[in-house]
Amino acid sequence: MLLSSREIKDLYDHIVGKQGLSENHIPKKYVHKLDPTQVVISEINQVDDSAVRRYCENNLIHSIYYCQAKPNLECQVCFDHPLDHYPLMKQFELIRQFGIASCHTHYNVPLEGYIVIANKIHFDYLTFGELDAPLAIICVDQNVEMNGDILKKRDCQFFYVQQGKLCAFADAALTTMKRDLYQKLRKISRGKMFDISRSATIPTNIDILQLRAPARAGI
Repeated sequence: MLLSSREIKDLYDHIVGKQGLSENHIPKKYVHKLDPTQVVISEINQVDDSAVRRYCENNLIHSIYYCQAKPNLECQVCFDHPLDHYPLMKQFELIRQFGIASCHTHYNVPLEGYIVIANKIHFDYLTFGELDAPLAIICVDQNVEMNGDILKKRDCQFFYVQQGKLCAFADAALTTMKRDLYQKLRKISRGKMFDISRSATIPTNIDILQLRAPARAGI
C-alpha cells in the first residue's frame, strides 16, 4: 500500500476534522448516470498539499482526493434483501464512480468526446463496511501522465475508511482516450472475437432488449 496505517488515520482525521466530508451527491453527469438515484458518491475534494507533505512519507504520491459514500439504500440491484453492510458490488461501484468523476473534475477530461477505461482493479476486502456510519474513500494517485492539460492515465489506490479504520483498499489503473479511437478499438476487439467485419455495428444493451422484445411479446 502507498500509505501506512498511521498515514491513513492521520489523513482521515485531517479530512474529517479540518476539510470535511461533503454531504452533497456529485452531479450524475460526472459518473455517467442518467438516473440520479444511481449516484453513490459525494462531491470530490482534494487533500491540501500541505497535509499530504505533513502526513505522507512516500514522495511518489502525485495527489490525494477524497469523497464520502452516499448509496441509495432502496436500490433494488444491491439492496433487494436485508443487509447490514456494504455489499461488494457497491464497493466496486464506489471505485468506478470515484475514478471516472475525478478524471472529469480534477484532470480536465471533457464530458463529451472522451471515455475513461479501467485497465485494472484489484480489491482487498479487510472487514465489513457499516451502513450506519460515514464511509470515506481516499484516492491516492501516482504515475500520472498528461496529454497537454488532459489526463492520459493514472494509477490509483483507494482506501475505504470508517471511524479512522481501514475497511478495504483497491489498486486501479485508469486510462482516458478520445471516444472515436475507443470505438475503433472496440470494433477491432469484437471482430477478433466473432470473426466479423470491423464495419459492423456493435449492439448495445438497448439494441439487444429491442431484439428480444418480439419474442417476449409472443410468449
